[in-house]
Amino acid sequence: MNTEATLDIRAFHAIVDKDLPQPHQINYEVTRDSIRTFAYAVDDHNALYLDDDYASRMGWGHRIAPPGYLASHGSSVWLAQHVPTIEDADGNKLTEIVHASEMWRFLRPVRPGDHVLSHSKISRAQAKFGRKVGASVMVDLHTRYFNHKGEDVATRVDTCFVLKEGKGGADSAAGYPPLENGKSRSVIQPTRFPGTFELPSPHEYTQRYFEDVAIGDPVDTLKIPPVMLQNLGRYCAATLASGVDEVGGPSPNGAMPDAYVFGHLRVPWFGRMLTAWAGPRAWIRSLEQRDKSWLLIGFAVECRGRITGKSGSPSDPWITVELECVNELGHVTNTGSADLTLPTREPRA
Repeated sequence: MNTEATLDIRAFHAIVDKDLPQPHQINYEVTRDSIRTFAYAVDDHNALYLDDDYASRMGWGHRIAPPGYLASHGSSVWLAQHVPTIEDADGNKLTEIVHASEMWRFLRPVRPGDHVLSHSKISRAQAKFGRKVGASVMVDLHTRYFNHKGEDVATRVDTCFVLKEGKGGADSAAGYPPLENGKSRSVIQPTRFPGTFELPSPHEYTQRYFEDVAIGDPVDTLKIPPVMLQNLGRYCAATLASGVDEVGGPSPNGAMPDAYVFGHLRVPWFGRMLTAWAGPRAWIRSLEQRDKSWLLIGFAVECRGRITGKSGSPSDPWITVELECVNELGHVTNTGSADLTLPTREPRA
């Protein structure tokens, strides 16, 4: 089928690469507290993010921010309000926006004292057609992060689909056990007031070297306990300065049996797994995750990885790791990949 001929997306083309007014950010200055707040929100207690002396000994100068932290300095979600409403060949309006994937490239570390700005734009729009969802528009939302020196520190591309209402992937929530009408698997947890719980000690990880890994090697699995609404609220507070206005249970239109875990959380999860496995002198160069099916609250999940590529030269010691997120029922909810630079045991030529 010639999708371009059956779907008029000229309204999308009119805003591709358009420089739209940017909204206020939650954070502008990178601080020890903003890094620490994010790290605690995603349960990543790596000493690189919490201990200046340790990070300095590991060669970073000061503590650095974990993967995913820059979401607190800007997100492309606000661009959804600029997405035009168009109709398919049958007159159905395409109004439902579904997130499909995100790709991060990390160009340099972010440290306390940096001022980081973000700039987002719609960078691509392409007509698509699927047997299940019909006509749709694939949209790329591109965000550039840069510091007070004008240096790019990271880029992020979120890919979304604009669909006919009701086609937003409810089928991918199939396979979860049924819930009693109006119930939720979320368990209410005591509010985490300061002083009512102990903060975990910063964790130091063993360094892994380029010479010691091979294609096919597994990455140590990260086990995430059942995710509850409070966990989502902690993440939102650290990145959006907002809570989660959900109580769980079926969605109003009946498409989802319960609240779901944001796909954006996979980036700090995968980042936490990779940095714990690779050690304090490794650097994640890029990290991509793709949404395969919904992860509902109340279910435990495992993040897994395996090395699928390796540089042939110690002068450029990178590896590629294939990633997946699997819930306790065995469903693959997310897949992805990452490129990492590992230190070498011998000085580079």
